[in-house]
Amino acid sequence: MRSRNKVISIVLFLLVFVMLVSCRKQKAEWKGSIEEVEGVTVVKNMKEPMYSEDAFSVEEDLSIGEAQGSEEYMFSEAQSVAVADDERVYVLDSKEAHIKVFDRNGEYIKTIGKKGQGPGELQRPASLRITSQNEIVANDSAARKLHFFTLDGNFLRAVSQTKMSFFSDPKVDKEGKYMAKVPLGARPQSWKKGKLYTIEQDEEGYPVVKRYKVNWNI
Repeated sequence: MRSRNKVISIVLFLLVFVMLVSCRKQKAEWKGSIEEVEGVTVVKNMKEPMYSEDAFSVEEDLSIGEAQGSEEYMFSEAQSVAVADDERVYVLDSKEAHIKVFDRNGEYIKTIGKKGQGPGELQRPASLRITSQNEIVANDSAARKLHFFTLDGNFLRAVSQTKMSFFSDPKVDKEGKYMAKVPLGARPQSWKKGKLYTIEQDEEGYPVVKRYKVNWNI
């Protein structure tokens, strides 16, 4: 439990840090210097840091998932989360082989897919993505297929992986090219409109989807 929370904390910190550097205009400037001394590049940093310790803070503002209650809000094995432009939240349950959809306030909307081997049915999906064409792509590692759906849940097509190596978290660009990565054990993350979505476990080990607001102080 503690090791998983540690991994989540590290991933959360790294993602926030990358967004801080790449997606926000810096208001502070580096005051160090770079100079050549007898053919050696010397970099000098100021003693004081560029940003204060409270440069940003993370505040939880949504939690989806419960151990007891309505089945619409229960997960057996929440494996991946993706967020659409309208902030609808799509949660892939690998064990149940379906995708649950929630609105931006965490209210249940519908369930996409079910366990099976027919068109639009899943066996053991491992990851979920929303493409630049606003299509849902679920990586079904057991069936060796990529399943594509509309954001409303209509099945579009399936792409076979039988001639491909095993991979995780596939992405599809505008030209229809596939990109993927080898899994390292970290839980999938999604960033949408300045908010971070992640899959965690509660105190009893039950999977929940959390949303965090990042408050910038710079």
